[in-house]
Amino acid sequence: MGGGGDAAGAEESLQAALRVGLQRPSAHSILGFLWDSRGDVAGAEESFRAALLVDPWRATAHHELGALLKQREDASTGLAPRESTESRRTRKLVHQLETVRAEKKRIKGAAKEKK
Repeated sequence: MGGGGDAAGAEESLQAALRVGLQRPSAHSILGFLWDSRGDVAGAEESFRAALLVDPWRATAHHELGALLKQREDASTGLAPRESTESRRTRKLVHQLETVRAEKKRIKGAAKEKK
């Protein structure tokens, strides 16, 4: 896995693309993964919900939003989560790193075309 610069660069590119109006559910979902990996559960939840506003059939966003809400429920009831939060975050980041890189390139190209 690459250094922290990859995630920071991807986040910057994705946010820039969203600011110029490229509303892609994958961009919102990837930001959700990034924010969740940093412990920003509220930001992750907001991103997964935004992905669902763009594409209500986005299975990944439904799954991850459900996992976040389940994690919150487990915390409020005192139940032990099945997997540690850190392990879950690491697994997600490893799984999504290649997607982030590809999405970053695609969005940058689309943003340049839009100008």
